[in-house]
Amino acid sequence: MMRETGKCLTLPLLLLALSTLFLCSFDEGYFYRPYNPNWNTAMNLAIAENLSPRHGFRLSPGLRPGPGDDPAYEMYSRFPVGGYALIKLAILPFGNDLSARIL
Repeated sequence: MMRETGKCLTLPLLLLALSTLFLCSFDEGYFYRPYNPNWNTAMNLAIAENLSPRHGFRLSPGLRPGPGDDPAYEMYSRFPVGGYALIKLAILPFGNDLSARIL
């Protein structure tokens, strides 16, 4: 008898606990606060921006002039290429608007 009551109360108690999380910490202004990007944001955006087939999908935040006509790449590979590809897809619609890309 006790086991069946416990099973019946599990889901409602879980939902009650989750609802208190939303009631106690909901702050609408959180989504509209000014955002100050840090070094990681700038690095991830730079790598995503340079991710292209023209550069061989290298994870590089910047290019420098290299010997001859070939560019020299600054290599930085902290995460797999998939995350940077998702960032690239997310920032494509914003064109050259840097503040929109950061947000």
